Amino acid sequence: MKLLIFFFLAVAAHFLFDFSLQSNDVAKKKRRLNKQMLLHGLIMGISSGLIIALYFQSYLVFIQASLFIGITHIIIDAIRVELKRKYLGVDQILHTLAILIVFLYFGI
Repeated sequence: MKLLIFFFLAVAAHFLFDFSLQSNDVAKKKRRLNKQMLLHGLIMGISSGLIIALYFQSYLVFIQASLFIGITHIIIDAIRVELKRKYLGVDQILHTLAILIVFLYFGI
């Protein structure tokens, strides 16, 4: 049960930072690998990685999870931008899947 709570917290943090706490300016300026896209990926990786690391109680998990989630977030968002912002729901499913993969990798 504790694992499920932390998974939902990581996903909730993702949605909070991906929608509510991302300014419209940053959202509009995210193009390819520019400063805004990289900063957004860093924030997304750290926010979800922190919650995952709290569950596993490991600094190494924090670093690895943050890197994996941040990099996959940038890749998914870059592809979505190239597709002219279509498929918004699909990208959120892929972001959630990336979080799930981290939990699976570190040993549910």
